[in-house]
Amino acid sequence: MRYVKTAIAVALLLVVLAVPMSESDADLTITDTGSDAKFDTFNGGSLSFVVNNTADACTIDVTVKNGSKVVATADDYPIAAEGKTTVTVNMKDFTTAGTYDLVVTCESDSGNTFPDGRNYFNVHVVVEKNVLSNWTTYVVIIVAVIAIAIIVFIKMRETPKKKPDMTFEQLEEERKAKMASKAEKKATKNVAPSTERKKYLASKNKKE
Repeated sequence: MRYVKTAIAVALLLVVLAVPMSESDADLTITDTGSDAKFDTFNGGSLSFVVNNTADACTIDVTVKNGSKVVATADDYPIAAEGKTTVTVNMKDFTTAGTYDLVVTCESDSGNTFPDGRNYFNVHVVVEKNVLSNWTTYVVIIVAVIAIAIIVFIKMRETPKKKPDMTFEQLEEERKAKMASKAEKKATKNVAPSTERKKYLASKNKKE
């Protein structure tokens, strides 16, 4: 019985030691897998994650799939040596509203390797509706702008033109001119009946 327990303990120790040994052979690991990604139907979005490299600089190819369909790629993405690199995959064309479970897979282009079965991750993405992605919104905006322009044009036509600013001398001359015009009209009005009166009296005298 004692030998059985000893054998089990040794086996467990070998299993524990095997995990760090296999991971220590890997140069690249994926962390911070972009769970806060934001997408909408107008701008699309992007996925970001971090690759930790314990060896020389290299490049990786990134593939994003929705089911069996490839929806984005990033080829020959540079990974810095001995440190962490933030990888960003642009997905500006991913603009269909809905909820998606995407699979992001990384493949090394060099001798650097990922741990077995650890070169991918899943990410949940929600593409929200953006009002600017709807063409009817632009039609409404254009119609509103045209309507406002028409109202402003009509208002300007109905509003009398404001006289330009005038100096005191110009205002005084304008006032005198108006007064002179009124006086002239009044004099003409007064003369006309007088002339007619004279003609009437002359005609009357002849008859007598």
